Amino acid sequence: LFFLNSPFTMERANALAKVTKKIANEDRIRAIFQRVYQRDPTSRQLASSMEFVKSNESDRWQHLAHALLISNEFMFID
Repeated sequence: LFFLNSPFTMERANALAKVTKKIANEDRIRAIFQRVYQRDPTSRQLASSMEFVKSNESDRWQHLAHALLISNEFMFID
């Protein structure tokens, strides 16, 4: 829960959304995944991310970046 509510995590998500701002949608999703996970999204992740960012929410890119930053894949090494 710390990372979910952390101002630092929100700031990093906002910075990630801003640094990729000039990239087109699918490529922007790929860029965010590359920066967070060091890999491309799966086809399913790409499709669900595209669906998510199509919403009218103004800070949808920040929310996408935040979701990736607080995920288990980012937090733990297998």
